[in-house]
Amino acid sequence: MAKVTVRNETGKLVMDFTYRNVRCREQTALPDTLQNRKRVEVVLEKIKKALKNGTFQYRDYFPESALASRFDPAAAIDVGKSIQSPVNSSSPHFQDFASQWFKEHEIEWRRSHIRSLRSTLDGRLIPHFGQKQKVVSSITKSDILAYRATLAKVKGRGDKEGLSPKRINEIIGTLCQIIDEAADRFEFTTPTTNIKRRSMWIRSACRMYRAFWRPSVRTIATISPCAFSPECAPAKSMASNGATSISSVA
Repeated sequence: MAKVTVRNETGKLVMDFTYRNVRCREQTALPDTLQNRKRVEVVLEKIKKALKNGTFQYRDYFPESALASRFDPAAAIDVGKSIQSPVNSSSPHFQDFASQWFKEHEIEWRRSHIRSLRSTLDGRLIPHFGQKQKVVSSITKSDILAYRATLAKVKGRGDKEGLSPKRINEIIGTLCQIIDEAADRFEFTTPTTNIKRRSMWIRSACRMYRAFWRPSVRTIATISPCAFSPECAPAKSMASNGATSISSVA
């Protein structure tokens, strides 16, 4: 059944129909008004007639859609195999959908945010998931966690090893947004559930240490979690030098 719906997140009209046993939802750039609904319904009626007559070609109506390549004659889907596979093979490749997601949402963002996301997509996400030609629905929670682990080891600014927790959270957050959007459109279970943000308390504690520590006085505000963390080099140095707390000196 073909119908016109509204996407809650954007308020834009969506054409919702089924083609080759696949539910297709194509978002328009039109806000939900009575006039725009009539315009979209006219196009949807043409689609319904073409579907009924067997003359419908996806790319004729949605040339920029990530789904168009999946329905091209040369890339026709083997329905029997897709039913047996746990992966939704009708979902697009990550690179295609990420580009579509960016185009649909960039009107909502500030220029600085657009530049930041474009850098994240082109510099991090697409090189990793796009070059492997991964279908969005095939990305697993293990893939995401493994990728996050590599970000902690890549070369950061200067001689630092690994990106900052804040930057890693930004990259993984963008990845999760894209996958969640695809899961909603192509009806597969998102793998991003319960993926937690990286904690930044260790770095904060170390900054506190550097702010209070004075070698001549050897005093520091008590930072219990940092003192016992193997990741906190300043705290280990403090312990080896026999530092005391400010309260004890006073």
